Amino acid sequence: MSSLEYKKELINNLKKNIENFLFQYTKNNALSGYIVTMIHWLVMFVLYLYILLGDVNIIFYMCCIFLLLTYILHLYFSGCVLIRIERQLWNTDKWWGIWTIFFLFIQKLGIPITKTVTKYTYTMWSIFLSIVILLKISLHKLLHKLLHKLIKNKKF
Repeated sequence: MSSLEYKKELINNLKKNIENFLFQYTKNNALSGYIVTMIHWLVMFVLYLYILLGDVNIIFYMCCIFLLLTYILHLYFSGCVLIRIERQLWNTDKWWGIWTIFFLFIQKLGIPITKTVTKYTYTMWSIFLSIVILLKISLHKLLHKLLHKLIKNKKF
């Protein structure tokens, strides 16, 4: 079995298992799709919110590690597994998660939504977030050194 076939089989099994698990409780794939979406968005919202607004501490670094793992999985599976699950539950290929609003907007501008457009959009978001993280860590270390120096010289 090739690597691509293995990945597809892995994703298909995961999608089917989640669909079957949720269907036991919801008896409705559309509702199951909303549950997966809400969990997906809630986790990512809290993660991004803490990275952008939280202190640089152990929680910040754990959020960064979790985010790095999601990006690695995103690259490995050529896209977000949760969005694929949401698409299957809703039986649509016109769903890109939270990015759907942006993609529908640029589609109205006459830009077709292609794999390349989505890939570049996700890449640009990843670069932006990486810069924010690096700046936040750098500024935190710089401010920490500055405060330490001021306290040492009794100017604070």
